[in-house]
Amino acid sequence: MTTNTSIIIIIERKGSIKELKVKNLQEEDLYKKAGFKTKEYFEQRQVWKNIQCNSKIYENIVVYGKIKGNAGKENKYEFPPPIDTTLYFGNMVIVYYDEHFQPQSLSSIEWKSIYNGLMGGFESLDESSNDEEEDEYIDPSKLDKYGYEKDGFVVEDDDEEEFDCDSELSEEKYFD
Repeated sequence: MTTNTSIIIIIERKGSIKELKVKNLQEEDLYKKAGFKTKEYFEQRQVWKNIQCNSKIYENIVVYGKIKGNAGKENKYEFPPPIDTTLYFGNMVIVYYDEHFQPQSLSSIEWKSIYNGLMGGFESLDESSNDEEEDEYIDPSKLDKYGYEKDGFVVEDDDEEEFDCDSELSEEKYFD
């Protein structure tokens, strides 16, 4: 008798990603892999079909989880659209199924690549780009006393006026 072992992804409640090896994966038992005692409200939430990533096609990427739960137990992970606006509770499970809906292994590295594609790609904030506008140097002698460039855009008042405002209120006491 042969056993089929697959790797699934657990998205933990606090947002971390964990791989889990599972023998003979059964969809009806996934709630246990997520750490729930009962399967109530734990169900399939999203299927992404035919995702191409790194010259491989992932036929079915399926997300399972709960949308009902206790306050304070919300899942902090930011999921890709269209499930990015739904509030989930507890751990979530991600399974890769082939075209015959047989579970296949999905590593956390593969998931992160798929995730980046689903999110539209990311740019690293560490890399500087030539396209970014850089702060240009302005000669301090061309700045006004407030630090603005004297370019005619901001009009400076030479004579500072003091405004004297009259009020309808008098200085009488209103409280007895």
